[in-house]
Amino acid sequence: IEAYEGNIMVNEEPQKVTFLKIGRVSFIYQTLDGSDSYVWNHADKVWESLSGSYDTPITLAIRMAREQIPPDLIFIPVRGAVAAN
Repeated sequence: IEAYEGNIMVNEEPQKVTFLKIGRVSFIYQTLDGSDSYVWNHADKVWESLSGSYDTPITLAIRMAREQIPPDLIFIPVRGAVAAN
């Protein structure tokens, strides 16, 4: 689990956000104020908006990654398995 700040283009404007990587399972970013969260859809190569119910769990996961709070269970969006061809 890793959290770091970076920039992403939103409506042709750079926006500073916090990225959250959870192994190869999930790649997420959240606005610095914690009000909006997005998950990377690898199949479609786009960022997908997450419901507001994920904002607090993602904020907590970011704090865990930064070792600001002790490790605990986290609730993050994870894609289901896809059958191999």
